[in-house]
Amino acid sequence: MKKLALLAAALLGAAPAVSAQIGTLTFVNGGSVTDGHYYVGNYNAKLDGTPITVNCVDFFHEVNNGDVWTVNETPLLGDLSDTRLAGNANALDLYKQAAFLAGQYAGKSNTDVVNIQHAIWTLFGGVSDPAVNNAASQLWITFAQTNFNSSNFDYADVRILTDTRVGDGITADNLTKQEFLTTTPEPSSLALLGTGLFGLIPLVRRRKRVG
Repeated sequence: MKKLALLAAALLGAAPAVSAQIGTLTFVNGGSVTDGHYYVGNYNAKLDGTPITVNCVDFFHEVNNGDVWTVNETPLLGDLSDTRLAGNANALDLYKQAAFLAGQYAGKSNTDVVNIQHAIWTLFGGVSDPAVNNAASQLWITFAQTNFNSSNFDYADVRILTDTRVGDGITADNLTKQEFLTTTPEPSSLALLGTGLFGLIPLVRRRKRVG
């Protein structure tokens, strides 16, 4: 048995990284938990027509109900060159930590959901807003960094959904959308993981930019 296990590990190590495939992501609604400005925690979307739940990892871009965009569906353990963090030496660990944190939402209070979401946003952008990057979110970041590699979380099922316009050399970054995580046994099957950033109303984002 030991020889078989070693052979399987060697074959997996030699296998090429799985690349992204193209899909259509439609945003349905932003869930029920807010941090006073944005929806946080699990919310709903459709991937190629199949209902899923998604997790937002990008604080800086807004998505609204009904938005439809084309995405690269990248396995977290695959080739990350089509993701927002392509070229970042810490990309794999950051995506794993975000997925691990999103897996903590179940059964948590609304306050914990807010703090977990803020931790994910802080991981992915150096957020300086003290309402987001604060002691509570830092505690969750520390929790993720301590436990994400030693937990039994199944990262093989995580998909990264990235707007195809990101990094295309044509579209300005402020016109692209967010990046999301979802958990699916297969790229187009039902997902069970999520959170997102929805502007409660367009004025919220405009007020934030001016302030």
